[in-house]
Amino acid sequence: MRRPLCFVLMPFSKVRSDNEDRVIDFDAIYAHLIAPAVEDAGLRAHRADEETLGGIFHKRMFERLVLCEYAVADLSLANPNVFYELGVRHAVRPWSTILMFRSDAKLPLDVALNGALPYELDVLSKPADLAHLRSQLTTRLVRAQEREVDSPVHQLVAGLPTPAVDHARVDLMLEAIDREAAINRRIMLAESEGLEALRLLRTALGPADKLDSESVVALLLAFRATKGWSEMVEIVQTMTPELAEVWLVREQFALALARLEKFSHAAELLKEMVERRPNAETLGLLGGVYKREWSAAVRDGRGQSYRARLLRQAAATYRQGFDLDLRDTYPGVNAVLLLSLAGEHGAAEMLAPVVRYSIDRRLDNPETEYWDHACRLELALTLGDFITAERTLPEVLNMLSQQFQAGTTIDNLVLIEMLYQADDPRGRRVASIRREIEMAGGDL
Repeated sequence: MRRPLCFVLMPFSKVRSDNEDRVIDFDAIYAHLIAPAVEDAGLRAHRADEETLGGIFHKRMFERLVLCEYAVADLSLANPNVFYELGVRHAVRPWSTILMFRSDAKLPLDVALNGALPYELDVLSKPADLAHLRSQLTTRLVRAQEREVDSPVHQLVAGLPTPAVDHARVDLMLEAIDREAAINRRIMLAESEGLEALRLLRTALGPADKLDSESVVALLLAFRATKGWSEMVEIVQTMTPELAEVWLVREQFALALARLEKFSHAAELLKEMVERRPNAETLGLLGGVYKREWSAAVRDGRGQSYRARLLRQAAATYRQGFDLDLRDTYPGVNAVLLLSLAGEHGAAEMLAPVVRYSIDRRLDNPETEYWDHACRLELALTLGDFITAERTLPEVLNMLSQQFQAGTTIDNLVLIEMLYQADDPRGRRVASIRREIEMAGGDL
């Protein structure tokens, strides 16, 4: 029996509230509150995670907004994307849209009067309250099936047309969702088995331009995790032109090109992106291209002036990225390291406390990720703070989950070793830490 689809509009992952020190785990709210309530109402929940990449993904999102018979929107962060999507939904669907929000959030007047369901931020830690809230949400979803008008647009503007639900198109959409989920499970399994397993799956899946967009992106990121740089380039070059223009895809394409030492192509691609939309992440990738080109120049014995220019260019690009967003610690850590390698110790010493503070703020989060700890380790070793480095290393090893992560950290530790003389015991300790990460990465 076909269960009607309920599209869930909400932020995802763990998000720090604006101007607040609290972290909201929207993945947990979805998993333990919204999805079970939707299932209890006899509906099938589908969250909009995969619609966040922009470009052609918007078409999929709008189709689901319009075609899905039911929707739940979490307005807790006053997220502009969620409000825009809610506006689209309210314009085309007079009924069957349920609003919810965290109780201390202030809603705009247009939706505040619409009976949104409030929840406490700590509701997940209170089983009785969670069960009650789930029951309330389920009740509202069941009541929504009675087609009581809940859209302010249709409540206030009489005579608007109401599009009928095209059940045939909904069924096709459900089939596509199931197909994508099955392929993504195969990709995750192959990634866990290593690069050769991914290559076999890549062959079995067939041409990239015939796959669903989400599956192609998942495959691209899986090859990144296993350092399959040539495969990443091949995938981008054979996917649909529309998908190849998506920002995330272009960034990953440039990263793979740089790892294959196609530096000019990677740099030109990223510089064009920075001109269109300057941001810390893209500038960090561009700094990485220059850094790798400098490392290659050192390896190949290129001229001193050429190497010095590349090193300064890399440091300046990383610094520019960090200046754009002080919360993005990776460009900052690299800027401190490369300034130190370039002998610009005064600039490195001025920047280092800001980078350290940014890292500390990220690590204040109850939920951290590998890169947060890796950045602390790299900064500590660059500054000769071996006490902090020794304290951080176990967390780095514990959170290491991809060969790509290990390789990126190892590359920087090799550069940090260059800060010390051959007979300096501090350099030998950096080398020892590098070998520990190499061993851990080799076991992945």
